[in-house]
Parts: sequence; structure tokens; C-alpha cells
Amino acid sequence: MRPIRAGIAGLATVGFLAVLPVQAMAAPDSSGVVINEIVYGDALVPGTNDSIELYNAGTETVDLTGWSLHDDKDCPGEADLSGSIAPGEFKVLVEGTDFTFGFGKGDTARLFNGEEIVDSYTYEVNANENWSRCPDGTGDFAQGTRQTLGEPNDCTVEPEPEVETQLVLNEVDSGPADWVEFINPGSEALDISGYEIRDNSDDHRWRFPEGTVINPGQYLVVDADAVGLIYNDQTGEYEENTFQAAIGIGSGDSIRVYDYQGELIESVSWTAHAAIDGDEAAATIARCPDTTGNFQIALATPGEANVCPELPVVINEIESNGDVTDWVEIMNIGTYPVNISGWYMYDDGGESRVNDVTPVEEGTILWPGELFVFDQNVHFTFGLGKNDLTSVYTESGILVTEESTGVEHAAGSLSRCPDGTGEFVDVAVTTKGQLNACGNPVVLNEVESKDADGGEDWVELANPLDEPLDISGLVIRDDKDDSEYVIAENTVIDARGYVVIDDLGFGLGGADSVRVFDGDMLVEEYSWTEHADHTYGRCPDMTGDFAQTREATPGARNSCDGIPDLLQYYSTGEPPVVVDEAPMFLEDSSGLDYADGFLWAVDNGTGKFWKLAPQADGSVQFADGWEDGKRARFIKDAEGPDVVASAEWDITDLLPEVSANMGIEAIEWITNAEAKGRLFDENTGEAYDPANYPNAVADGVFVVALEDNGHVYAFSLAKQGEVAPFAAGSNATLLTSYDSFIGGAMGLDYSRNTLRIMSDDGYEGVIAEVFFDGTNSPRVVHYERPDGMDNLNNEGYAESDCIDGNRYAWFFADGFESGALRAVLIDPESAEPCLTDPDEPTDPTETTEPTEPTEPSEPTEPTQPTEPTDPTEPTKPVEHTKPSEPSEPGEPSVPSGGKPGDLAKTGVETAGLAAIAGLLLAAGGVAVWSRRINS
Repeated sequence: MRPIRAGIAGLATVGFLAVLPVQAMAAPDSSGVVINEIVYGDALVPGTNDSIELYNAGTETVDLTGWSLHDDKDCPGEADLSGSIAPGEFKVLVEGTDFTFGFGKGDTARLFNGEEIVDSYTYEVNANENWSRCPDGTGDFAQGTRQTLGEPNDCTVEPEPEVETQLVLNEVDSGPADWVEFINPGSEALDISGYEIRDNSDDHRWRFPEGTVINPGQYLVVDADAVGLIYNDQTGEYEENTFQAAIGIGSGDSIRVYDYQGELIESVSWTAHAAIDGDEAAATIARCPDTTGNFQIALATPGEANVCPELPVVINEIESNGDVTDWVEIMNIGTYPVNISGWYMYDDGGESRVNDVTPVEEGTILWPGELFVFDQNVHFTFGLGKNDLTSVYTESGILVTEESTGVEHAAGSLSRCPDGTGEFVDVAVTTKGQLNACGNPVVLNEVESKDADGGEDWVELANPLDEPLDISGLVIRDDKDDSEYVIAENTVIDARGYVVIDDLGFGLGGADSVRVFDGDMLVEEYSWTEHADHTYGRCPDMTGDFAQTREATPGARNSCDGIPDLLQYYSTGEPPVVVDEAPMFLEDSSGLDYADGFLWAVDNGTGKFWKLAPQADGSVQFADGWEDGKRARFIKDAEGPDVVASAEWDITDLLPEVSANMGIEAIEWITNAEAKGRLFDENTGEAYDPANYPNAVADGVFVVALEDNGHVYAFSLAKQGEVAPFAAGSNATLLTSYDSFIGGAMGLDYSRNTLRIMSDDGYEGVIAEVFFDGTNSPRVVHYERPDGMDNLNNEGYAESDCIDGNRYAWFFADGFESGALRAVLIDPESAEPCLTDPDEPTDPTETTEPTEPTEPSEPTEPTQPTEPTDPTEPTKPVEHTKPSEPSEPGEPSVPSGGKPGDLAKTGVETAGLAAIAGLLLAAGGVAVWSRRINS
């Protein structure tokens, strides 16, 4: 998935970068107007706008007509300036208002007067907050200490803070000797009289005697014979005695340090004596690097700087081909645990990536043999390229391990074979967070050890690849080495297929194993302690852990509790048709929605969206005036074709925490008439009733989908300035949530009383259908992507009403200049039939009840005939040969046959929708425009 710019504020921690040398700077021209400050917005708050400040250092007012702003690329017309700037005046230019491009981490800001360059500045990476001239107008660029757009620059250099005088717990030996080492890293002596050491018991206390002082930079060791004051739990008094009389440091223990006021200031815990190659006497638990680092296994150095051995951590697997996320897996190949808190990973961009990484969570321990994954959008936001370098660093910036991604991307992943110690090879099956799939990538998928009908025991093997897999010569054994079955030559499993072996020649017992060998290499294994009720199988199929299945499915997808059945998509079987053979859209295609006879398509990177008129063959034409699209923006004074936001709801706290760029990916709107009695309301414990939400906007419910977990969340949003029911002061109420069981959601579509959730290529393009029934556990069905549809990074999905007797589904793929939009003809047997004559009743058995035109919020009952209604209340399919006229600039077009406020089912208020261009779900990083934008 690409980073979201137009409507999504990413979730990331603001980082800091060192100022790098200037690459190039043009001398200001005689006009006196210069570039005075550059703010790379993402360095401040991810997702915010970039800004440029101009300053007139001259003596005359300068007319900016004909002037333009550029980055390192020429983008004519995207930043034409106007107005004037007086002497000593500042003028601030903002991305999205004054220019449409963004400034990258290494970029150039250039100011032109016609064809003549007036001023420019080039930088390698963005500053802490900004680049500023010091002094204003005439000085060189330097790192500004704060953002001062429209004001004089502040380039004050903050003095380096003095190191605080404090007592640092630096090293602990728990065996065979017991001692504790401290250091004072400050610049002044520290009196530690009355400071106290405890182990994991509050009854075990040793206190420093009066007059104990630790000097700057001094190491102080408290050993077993050190005399101090120990606590007598019988008398409640302290008395003089040795450290060992109070504390014996154990194999699973803690050392805690309290100041003279009884406040805990330092602590460390462990579960076993430290040892290096089995030698406890050689090892301690110490800060690495000395004084400042996290605790880890180190060489024993009482009274001296800590000596930290090379960490037994290696890169074990690299996935860089960009299918879902790039990631790097590390492995502890040593014999002792390693604290990886604060570790981070760079690519060959090195320290320029400091704002693009999130360190490993505090308290993360990598145990011997364990794996840890640095995942894109969790631990880093950049992508891994060909011939790239992946480097893992400790919290203190010490390089632990680094490896190249290879001259070309691996077809699967670069994996060590065997794990931890072997050479890197291209393995077809990626094994993120699991041992590498060295050898044949076949999957042991299902095991039958006791057939209910008395049949043979059998083993099912599966091919997880998108191409045939030769498994000739593989050997299957049970828990005994003398029982084996050799797979015959020329045995090939079709792509994503299965093979069942039921002539093993040996039986499988109630407590047994199945092992699959490629030569001498064990590639798959499963053991159990009793027969299954049916079979043991991987859940989900091919990828999950083994569990008891619902029923035996030899040669087919496993049937698992909690995982919907996977059905064939309900198309006619005709291959998808590429709609945009010639480029129609941009390359960051995202959301789709169909309503009132029009298809709406969104480009995420620019915020542009298009209104399209579908044709009977599934192709589309631009609606009049929409050939260039319109942009959705949150700029309060935007002019021209921009659609402007005027309302806001913040649902951040109502959603689970997600990884960066893994938040809301789709938004859908469902009318109250359709949601009533069908959705479940967790606040009432009953089926949803809109009467419980009298101040809700849009006469409906908003549903959002998270990429991070594939769940969907339904909200009722209150009118601006009002509190939503059951919301504890908020203007948004979470009604309910549902699990689609597809892993990650990218697109939403609601029609025919069914919600459809689409995944992208990371989850094989599976589509989930949720059939709302008024309960919190509706039926969910999964569909494979349509026949002939490649596994694309589809991010938009929409289904149509009837179009001249046909019904279509459209898929919108990210990353294509052309070939982004595909149409699939839906099988008429799978949905309500399309009527060839719209005047015919939908059910000929019920013809006596006319449609009530006075209830526009309730859908026409299918048993009633369709009667002509007031033209402001459309009930028939829209004519597609005459798309609606374009609206005035800044206003969305009204669909043909509709009324102002009738928009695609993506939601904003139905009253005044034409005036409300969108809503910003702030802080949660989501934009909801007047038509749904799937990011």
C-alpha cells in the first residue's frame, strides 16, 4: 500500500535529524525577494502540509505576478504566484493552497520570476523543524529551532544540557559471586547516604551508610562483604551488617535501587544466571554500551567500563518485493537472551531515515532461537529496493548485523538455509516470523488418523505457490524413522492445489506424528496426542496452525471453525475487462463507489476524484465536466474546482490502535432504512433502531474498514456541535464491529442489504460478504477473486445496479497508469434479476399497492410496482447516455435524476450534502469526502 497524502494523516512519532551540509544555494537576485524558510510538514506532524516562506529584503514592493515556485522538478502551473510583497514583509505559501507538489526529505526549493531563477536552496535531509535563513533575508540557511512562518526566524542554538548527576545501576553479577556496580555519569559528586538496594523481596534491604559519596565518573561496587545497614524485619530497625547478610542474588531475581526518600530510581530483572558459552563466572548482566544502554549479557568487569560481546543476532530472512509489506527478520542464534528494546533498522539511506523508523518496544527480549520481524509500516515506512542494504542497530546506534537485499528482488524471500547460520537463498515461500521454508516449499495441510467410516489414514499436501510444484522424491514418515513413504517421480501439485496420499503403508496412531523430508532436511512436521474428531488441518488453509477441522476435506480447502467457506465469485465466468486501456486516471488509484447511476473513482495521492457514467458493456465515460476530475481538500478558503470540507468527527479513540499507514482504508454509508433491524447495536444490546439516535447526520450509518485487522466498524455521527447518544461527550457513537476474517480490508461496497469487504493482493483478493441479521454474529461468506483476475493490489470495489439489463462489479488497482479499472459481469442468477422494462412490477404477484412517494427514507418494497414519482425522488435506474451537467466550481455535481444532496453511498449529511464536501476524522488519519475515498 502506498503512503496516503491527500486525506490521511499518518500515525508516526515525530523524529529529529541532524542538519546536513547545503548542496546548493542560488544567490538572491536584485529584487530582494528570497526563500526565507522551508518547512517540511512531515517532520513536524506526519501528514501535515509543506510550507515555504518568502521574505522581501529589498526596499521596494515586488509584484509576484508571473513568479512561480518549484521543487527539484519542473511542474508548470502547479505553483504560480500572485499578489505582491512589501519590503520587510513575509509571505507564506502552503501545499495544497499555493502549490500542489510536496517537498521530500532531500529536495530543492526554487523561486522563479518568469524564466529567471531568483533564489533556490537544496538540502539532503529535512531538519528538525525547518530550514531558516539567519538573519532573515540575508543569512545562510541553518536549522531553525522552531517554526516561525510569517515571523522572524529563530536560529538560536540551544546549549548542550549538562549530564545529570545521578546514581546509575550499571552491572549485576548473580552467580557465582554476588555484586552490584554503580556509576555516577554526572559532573558533580553525589551523596548516596541512605540509598537502598533490594532484591525481589521488600524484606531484603541493604542501605548505604552515612557519608557514602560517589564522585563524577566513578564506579562503585557493592560486593558480598560490603558493610552497610540491613533491615531487620523482626524489629523493623536497620542494623550494621554485610550485603550478603541481607541479599543473596538468585538465578531468577531483581535488583532495585531506592533513593534516600524511598523512591524507586533503578531496577533490572532476569530469569536465569547470565552465562557465556555455559560459563556463569564469565558473564554478568550489564548496560551495553556502558552507563547508557539497555541491560544485556556482558563480560564481568567489576569497577571498570562494561565490555559487551558481539551480540548473537543475525538477519535471517528479507522480504523486499513489495507485495504486501517489506520486512526483515532477525534471529537469536546464541545461548542467552538479548534485550532488543529500542533497536531499529535502516536501509541504505542510513541516518537520513531517522524520521522513518519506530524503535522496538521497551521490554522486548529475544530469547535463544527466537525470531523478531522489523515490519514495514510498523517499524519503518520506507520500502526495500533492489541491491539495498538492511542494517539493524541497537538503541545506542551500535550496528548489530546487516545484509543486502540482492541484485534483484527475491521471487519469495532471501532466507538463510539452515536458519541462523546458512547462506542466503531465494526461497519461494515466505515464512515471516517462522522458521524458513528451506527445501521443498510443500505444505503439510491435513491429516486423517482415524477415518470415521473405517477408511485408510491419509495425508494431504498442498502447494502454496502460484505455479505447479514438483514433489517427486519427498519422503513421509510417522514418528518412527523406519516407516516411510517415498512420493513417486513426476508427482506435481497444481498451483494452489492439493494431493492426498492414502496408501502410506503404515498407520497413524492416536499419539503420533507426520514428518515430510526433502532428502535429509525436515521441511514439515505435525504431532498430536489423540485422534481428532474429524481431522487435523491448517486453519486457515495452507497458512495457519494445525487445529481440529469441522469436517474432513481431502483434496480441498480445509473446513475450520470461525473461518467462512470460500466460494467461487459470482461472475458469469467471463474474464475481467480492462476499462482504461488508455490512461484515464492517475497512478494512486484508490476508492470506488456506485450510486444513482454513476461510478465515482478516487486517486489517493492527489485527492482527485472523477464522476463516471457506466455503459451497458461495463465501460465508463467521464461525466460532462469531469474529465480532469476535482480535488477534495480541507482548505477553508479553497477556490476553483476543489471540494471543501466543512464538518469533522474524531473517531480515533473509538478504534483500536493500528500500525502506521494501516488504518481506515474504506468508508461506506448505509441508510437508516436499510440498517434498521439489520445492524446490531452494542449500546442497546439489540438490533439497530435509528430512533435511538435522533440527532444523527445523513439519516444513516457510517461503516469504516481497517486494513490492519480486516474488521469493519459502524458509527452514528451526531450533528456538528451536538453530543451523540451513548458517546460520553463525543459527537460519534460506535454502534458495533464485525470481523470479516479476511485479514486486511481495502474496499467496501453496500448494496442489496449486503456489505462486501475486499482485500488486496496481500490476502489473495478475497471478498467477504456480511449478511446483517440484527445480531452481533452475522453470517460471513468468502469469495475468491473473479476468474481471470490477477492477484492485483486492488483498493477500490463497487457493484452497480442494473445497467440496460446487466449488473457489473468494478475493481480499482493501485500503481497503474493505465489498466487500473476492471469490470466484471455479475451472473444474473446470483442477484435480483434486472428488469428489461422498468415499468414492470418487481413481483407480478403483488400489484395492488402503489409506491408511497411520501416516505423517501424507506426503500420501495420489492412486491410493489414501481410507479412514477416526483422527479426529485428517483426510483428508476438513471439514463447513462446523458450524464449530468457539471456543477459550479467548488460544488459536487448532482447525479442525473437526483436532488441536491443525493450522493454516492459514502456519506455525509443528506441535508446539505452539496455544501459539505467532506468530513475529516482527525487524528485517526482518515478523510471522508462527499464521496467515499478508499485510501
